[in-house]
Amino acid sequence: MLIDMDGQNDASLFLGFTSQEYNKSLYDILVKQEGTSLSECVDCARDNLDLLPSIYIDRINSELYKEPDISSFLSCRLNGMELLGYDYVIVG
Repeated sequence: MLIDMDGQNDASLFLGFTSQEYNKSLYDILVKQEGTSLSECVDCARDNLDLLPSIYIDRINSELYKEPDISSFLSCRLNGMELLGYDYVIVG
């Protein structure tokens, strides 16, 4: 799993995805919080490589700056990642 948190979405672009192609993204999980599940936001980028893309990274950063403990915030919002069966999760 690759979580693209880069402001320019470089990882997503490198894998051939543009923000117009995302149905849902990390933004929906972190900011909207409308019951969006992780699996709804994940795109299959390649064999054995899934992508969790980001849009509105400036809005995501605004939310993260408000949090006293970013690690706990991300852990809470990304709860269930282990159930998706990934061997590695890379945040880039």
